[in-house]
Amino acid sequence: MRLRLSASLLVLSACQSNVVPLGEHPLDVVALDDAAPLRHLTGPSDAATVDDLFSKKLSWSGQVDASNWFETTHTAHQALPAMEDGVDLKILTYNVGLLDRNSIVGRTFVPHGEQRLPRQVEVLFDDGWDVILLQEVWEWEAHETLARAAEDAGYLAWGGSEKRHAQHGVSMFIRGDLVAETLDTWERQYDSQRDLEKWPGPNIKRGYLGWRFELAGTDREVAIIDTHMSAFYNFQQVRNDQARELGLTVQDEAEGDTVVIVGGDLNAGYVYPRDEWLDAEGNTYTGWLENGVSTPLLAWYGELQDARNAHSLSREAEAAASVPFPADPSWLDTPYGDSGFCDTLDPELTGTDCNSLYHANYASEEPPAKLDHILFRDDLQRVRVTDAGLAYTDVLEFPDGTYELSDHYGVHATLRIGATE
Repeated sequence: MRLRLSASLLVLSACQSNVVPLGEHPLDVVALDDAAPLRHLTGPSDAATVDDLFSKKLSWSGQVDASNWFETTHTAHQALPAMEDGVDLKILTYNVGLLDRNSIVGRTFVPHGEQRLPRQVEVLFDDGWDVILLQEVWEWEAHETLARAAEDAGYLAWGGSEKRHAQHGVSMFIRGDLVAETLDTWERQYDSQRDLEKWPGPNIKRGYLGWRFELAGTDREVAIIDTHMSAFYNFQQVRNDQARELGLTVQDEAEGDTVVIVGGDLNAGYVYPRDEWLDAEGNTYTGWLENGVSTPLLAWYGELQDARNAHSLSREAEAAASVPFPADPSWLDTPYGDSGFCDTLDPELTGTDCNSLYHANYASEEPPAKLDHILFRDDLQRVRVTDAGLAYTDVLEFPDGTYELSDHYGVHATLRIGATE
């Protein structure tokens, strides 16, 4: 669930105490032409170096399309020699949409949460995942419910502290027999926030959890990070700051040839075909091109690549471009105004009106996008992505109706992690 709060109330956090100030890290001042994940951004903006992308005065036009970077990184991964040895990690990242809170700005919720949580408990730990990264498990009680089921199924659980968990809503579960030794766990909240989400909003402060461990059956250390970044296209600068902070954290964790895996709801895709979006009620939202900056920034600062694209070349650009424009009133009743359109939409986008719960909250208000991601870094090139795709896309039967397990689709990837040579 992305919280729609008045932009006039926006207050940015001034404190950057845990992050190298912008402009003081070597990765900040690289020319965009020399920064592969960001090179495509020289066209739609007048930015010249990486730190220019954090400016609010850029002029955006044209198209944001990371397809060339997708093709380059996909080709490079596929060219790696086959690797038969190693341990497979079957990873799921999933925004489970368990939000129902009242605040001074009103009720914020995803429909049918009480019905969906028991079904999530039933299926998530019985579907063969080795690593489960969840977002929007906002209430500590919901985390504990999931943790009990996880532990009964042989998983270890980490949700951070009770107080902070209620603000970031992130939960991690790892199959216990894969953890030879836990080396560290951590819970952090981003320096840059939409402070209004905490107050007068429903006590939300975005963050991320980390878990570093020795992977059983290998001589490798693995660090897994689960995050939920700030939402909405008109808060790109907050999300850009968060991407930089998380990317620099990945840099720290990657020391010593550690495999680093980042999963979560990044609330932005790589590709946006136009800057303006018109919804079914005639409202115009401008600023979508800049929305495509934060995820490439995370890839740049963390030296990360997209797991799904490593496995099969991304079709995000084609999917985004296939959506009709502009919206018309029929979209309020039928996704994209055509009952057959969702059957043709490329199965890569995780936030889309084709999901009935998403449609109930956001019908026609924003273009569909790949919001949820699994990325990884392996400096030794001893990781292979053997499978990747979407999960939990089906409409299910519930006592009170038919709908999906959440308002997002899940993303999965299987990473084979080999020993050092």
